[in-house]
Amino acid sequence: MALKRVIPLSIAVRILVLGLGASEGEQGQRVVAIEWRTGEAAAEVTVRLEGDGGSWEAETGGLGVARFRGIRAGVYRLTVEGGGWIDPAGGVQGRVVRVRDATPVIIGLERSAAVSGRVTNTSGEALAVVRVFAWRGQGEATGYTDDEGRYRIHGLAAGEYLIGAVAEGDAAAGRHKGVAYYPGGADGGRAEPVELKPGEDRDGVDLQLGGRATGVVQGRLVGLDAGTRAEVALVALVAKGPGSAVVAGASADGEGRFQIDGIPAGEYRLMAWGPGTGMGYEEPPRGKASRFGWAEVEVREGETAAAEVKMAPGVTVEASAAGAGCEGMDSLTFRPEGEWFKHWAFEAAKVAGGWRWERLPAGQYRAEMPALEAGCAFPGVRTKGQATAARVVRLAESGRVEVMVERGNGVVEGRVSGGEADGRRVVLFAEDERGFGAEAVCGEDGRFRFEGLAAGKYAAIAYTKTERGERKGVVVERGQRVAIELKAGGE
Repeated sequence: MALKRVIPLSIAVRILVLGLGASEGEQGQRVVAIEWRTGEAAAEVTVRLEGDGGSWEAETGGLGVARFRGIRAGVYRLTVEGGGWIDPAGGVQGRVVRVRDATPVIIGLERSAAVSGRVTNTSGEALAVVRVFAWRGQGEATGYTDDEGRYRIHGLAAGEYLIGAVAEGDAAAGRHKGVAYYPGGADGGRAEPVELKPGEDRDGVDLQLGGRATGVVQGRLVGLDAGTRAEVALVALVAKGPGSAVVAGASADGEGRFQIDGIPAGEYRLMAWGPGTGMGYEEPPRGKASRFGWAEVEVREGETAAAEVKMAPGVTVEASAAGAGCEGMDSLTFRPEGEWFKHWAFEAAKVAGGWRWERLPAGQYRAEMPALEAGCAFPGVRTKGQATAARVVRLAESGRVEVMVERGNGVVEGRVSGGEADGRRVVLFAEDERGFGAEAVCGEDGRFRFEGLAAGKYAAIAYTKTERGERKGVVVERGQRVAIELKAGGE
């Protein structure tokens, strides 16, 4: 297994480091990579840990174990690559893990899936440099077509995806502008999901762009800060469908006016934001003069659709914690769920007594807490008038919210029978939140115990030194103790 020090952590990667200490196991810190459904060891996977002191990487061996030496206790961002494996909990950006002395870090992986096909116009001609996206729930993966119109999106977790294509830049000229969804058409409501199994490489998911009558969108931004120039505000025309596909964009002129030509007939959302020198779609403006606005617009053949977008400053949201105090709560983030781009993330500033977000564009958000310690549950936040907490909330005006965190008090315990007494262990994965994994070494009598578990669905897998044993699903209610029996060797 290769172990090497790699480049220092880029300042572009935001990482929370807590409680750094000096202790480490004599054999180094272990990261154990296992297929979370079957318990198969994930071999030949490059595992990277990035933290305060830099970045390290190691490769898993035949037992799925990667060893790191010189790693201090703390919180790291973990990513995996290679071997045909992916991390469904972390994705490309990785997951946040907590290293505690010599306690192994257990990660559940799965075989990578892929989807491919061809994008053409209505005459069957290949379209190059078209962005194709595979959309699923909270996000999407993307790829671009080559000169033959071929695309391939790999590194996907198993599940159902809606596949779409949108022309960008030079590829968006003329009749090719717009968006198309599989198996055909520009109506996202009629898109049919493509189901991918672990390790599947699906081909033949073809799409066709163009051939639709076009119109014009013309409008004005109203309410920009008087001290800023309107031309630094951007407008994006987004298809009303899965994936937040940007069909076209424009900059407003000095009076806040804009025009977008050649738009295929259909329903869209106009999103506008500014100011900000050199802005693109990757980051929202964050200055005191920032303004946001959106409006619905319908484009009809040969007509000009007029739109007035009312711009307003973002809201200020303050939050206080209610419930258990758990490590990693400072990673609280709001991510747009409705009106704005899902890749925009708004991290909270820590203030006395809680958190504070400033200039947050009004809309619907998903609350996330990626660095929350294992064994703690995050039901979400509670806004004024809500009886219970929710991960998705609407923040339409300045105000306060409560951040709800619960420390788990569930227990899973039992006994592993059969196999050699020395080396028997049990790995527990959370099936609801795939970021959780833990290991318990059995006693001489085969008994094991996991405690401090949040309510949810889990999978327990027995192992010996040389083979994988029985797997059982476990449901843990809040505060419940669940006893199970597992067999070592053979499934």
